Amino acid sequence: METAVLAGGVLDQFVENGLIEQAEAALSALQDDFPNWAAEYITEMRAALEKAKADPFVSAHRLDLIFTRAMDLKGMAGSYGYPMLTEMGDLLKRYTDWREGVSPRDLMIVEAHIDAMHDVLRD
Repeated sequence: METAVLAGGVLDQFVENGLIEQAEAALSALQDDFPNWAAEYITEMRAALEKAKADPFVSAHRLDLIFTRAMDLKGMAGSYGYPMLTEMGDLLKRYTDWREGVSPRDLMIVEAHIDAMHDVLRD
């Protein structure tokens, strides 16, 4: 039943009205701009990391922005042609998700992920 409705009605209207072409053009424009978004997110993560490194009593809440941006990149990067960035975002998101305390070693691991994400985006 759904297929009949789509094939005979709504889908035809989308094609006739040029909505599919408009959506594809909008997605293409977003895809072209994605590297700028991702670079901004990576810059934000790096700044949050530097703040965390400067605090001798680092708590996990200092990594909240890193977690959020990693989750954002995980969710978007694959759609815009950066599957490796999606994987790295997922790893960093999971690493920063459950932390109750943060050690210097944790910060080194977070930094390595951010550096790798930067390198993937640059290449």
